[in-house]
Amino acid sequence: MASRPVVFDLRVGTPAGWRLLARLTLFREEPASGRLGFDPYRNCLSGFRPVDRLRALRVAAYAGSRAGRNRRRGPAVSRS
Repeated sequence: MASRPVVFDLRVGTPAGWRLLARLTLFREEPASGRLGFDPYRNCLSGFRPVDRLRALRVAAYAGSRAGRNRRRGPAVSRS
């Protein structure tokens, strides 16, 4: 990102080929705050739950991500 933006495309496969759904362009890196992070299993709207398919894998991935962020900042603090 120091020399040029980083671009991510979200595409879906169709019988006619790949179709662009969205594009994310990052122009610069911002320092992360201690509150940065998204976890749809811990922070979801009342009555809304992500789909069950691959749920165990996603729950483990988000838990690992939280643990990694906590290790960089210092001792982990349990929020359970």
